[in-house]
Amino acid sequence: MMILQSYSMENNDIYDSDIDLDYFEQFKDILREINSIIVPKFRIWDKKALDYQKYSRNLMLGMILTGLIAIIIVIPEINNVLPDTWGVIIQNVAAFFILVSILIGIWFNFQKKWLLYRHKSELLRLLKFHTLLDPATFSLQREIPLEKLRRCVHDAEKIDQQNIIEFTKDEFAFWEYDRFSSHQIDNENFLNLIRYYQEKRITSQIDYFDKRAKNRETIDYYTKYIHKSANFFGVLFICLFFLLGMFFSKDLSANLSFLVVIAAILPALGSSIKSYRDTNEISRISSIYRTRQNKLSTINKSLTDGLEQETMDMYKELELIQQCENMLKDEHQEWLRLMIQSEWVT
Repeated sequence: MMILQSYSMENNDIYDSDIDLDYFEQFKDILREINSIIVPKFRIWDKKALDYQKYSRNLMLGMILTGLIAIIIVIPEINNVLPDTWGVIIQNVAAFFILVSILIGIWFNFQKKWLLYRHKSELLRLLKFHTLLDPATFSLQREIPLEKLRRCVHDAEKIDQQNIIEFTKDEFAFWEYDRFSSHQIDNENFLNLIRYYQEKRITSQIDYFDKRAKNRETIDYYTKYIHKSANFFGVLFICLFFLLGMFFSKDLSANLSFLVVIAAILPALGSSIKSYRDTNEISRISSIYRTRQNKLSTINKSLTDGLEQETMDMYKELELIQQCENMLKDEHQEWLRLMIQSEWVT
């Protein structure tokens, strides 16, 4: 069982402030039209995803802490310190709380709702840049891709918990377009598109993967040896308790009961951390994040090098951007498959 998390990318690639819109006037108009379709739904779905994630995390943490208290109360040395009926009362309250938490989790299905709205939010992110990369968006036939965008947003709105699993097998139905069609993008708009894509999309994603990789690497560094250390010190403390009990008076030995408590808690804590590491695949996922960050950095450098060429190859630049978008689509589909296959979501 794991506590799933979704990290905000600060949504730098969704929201465009007045400062961000320091581009060619026609390009700004296109961005405004796309954002007028994307942003209202994104605000709603992103907030719902964050809310359901918070509810689920708090509920899970409450269950873990309550279960830990119930385990500690069972230890005779702790139970003997409490008044006669307190131990039973605390255990019953803890069991009741855990039962209620499970029923609430099953009834409200926080994790599935979090996954649903996070998926829908990320689809909007992909749809925004899919529209920007359609050459027709910069032509006199701009309304055609915008209408397609509206239909896709409407289709995304109809996604529910029953059909979300379909997207682990097939991608969302983005419309097809010819990147080398007769809809030529003038140089001014094209340069704006490349600069905007680098600043808002690639840089945002590079920062996102870098933060996620650092987060996992930090967790990996500090938790790698906790499981073995906890087991070792657990055995050490229980041995100390028995050894000290052999050489000291009974009254003094009774005061050493805290060693038994520590010996009981440490292995449970170590096992929980090991389970967390194994379930979340800390080392492997951090490596994947770092690899994706490096790939995006390479694409970004290639885009910059292409712009600095005396004769810019527009088609090559568009191919690099499309390569980046395909990688991000695959990354989202892989993430969705992992979430659905995890036992806590399903």
